Amino acid sequence: MYLGHAYVASHPLPKVVQPILEALSQRVQESCSLAVLNSVEIVFVERIEPAQL
Repeated sequence: MYLGHAYVASHPLPKVVQPILEALSQRVQESCSLAVLNSVEIVFVERIEPAQL
C-alpha cells in the first residue's frame, strides 16, 4: 500500500472527497481514508485526521 502521488496530483477525486472525509472524520473523531484498487495494489488517495484525538 502506498500514497499514489501521481494519481493524486492528476485526478480530481481527492478534491471532491476531501470535504466529505473532513466532515466524517469530525463526526466520528477518527481518521478517514479513501483508497482505490489499481490492478492488485491499493492506492491511498486521501487521508484526513481528526482535529483532536
